[in-house]
Amino acid sequence: MGKNENSNPVGRGQDEDVEDQDEEQKTKVSLACTPRNGAVSNGSLVLRAEEEMCAWAFDILIAHLEGHPKRPPPPASVVRLKECGVSCPAFVTWMKQRKGAVGFSREDADLRGCIGSLSPIPIMELGEYVLTSALRDRRFKPISLREVPRLKCHVSLLHSYEQASHALDWTVGLHGTTISFCDDRGVKYSATYLPEIAKEMQMTQREAIASL
Repeated sequence: MGKNENSNPVGRGQDEDVEDQDEEQKTKVSLACTPRNGAVSNGSLVLRAEEEMCAWAFDILIAHLEGHPKRPPPPASVVRLKECGVSCPAFVTWMKQRKGAVGFSREDADLRGCIGSLSPIPIMELGEYVLTSALRDRRFKPISLREVPRLKCHVSLLHSYEQASHALDWTVGLHGTTISFCDDRGVKYSATYLPEIAKEMQMTQREAIASL
């Protein structure tokens, strides 16, 4: 599958500004992409998104839950990517901190929604996936406004897809993994881990493949 890189953490609660948060309450974001079309410099243009992309995700979600008809405008980093015609695979993931927890470790938070596209999408469509992952992931009830202060958001922009030569031909924390196979009856199965999942869950390569 593709790769991504980690940028600085970012996050906020319902009534908080990014600059005013403690480090423990910030939201981690895993971001980077090589555009499939648009402007290219020296044959390859690698773009790294900033903290403001997750802040924008919170703005979009809060505005929707509060009933505001107009979507918040995208940050400068998204505008720049749009102007370059960038498209890349993207996912938005929401995690919810458990009651009494102080962080967002594996033991402290639960998945609340994760939806995206493994095929390249225009960067502005990221705003649609913010709401789709928060409100229309069939595994969960839609996120409510009262949950927002306990949420963190991951945004993953993927790049550099490649076929692995064998099941362990990838690096934990760098590569995402997608498997596809058919059982004895010819039924096809597939599953995906984003690049950050195996590392955050402290999985080895074998454990990750087995859990998929």
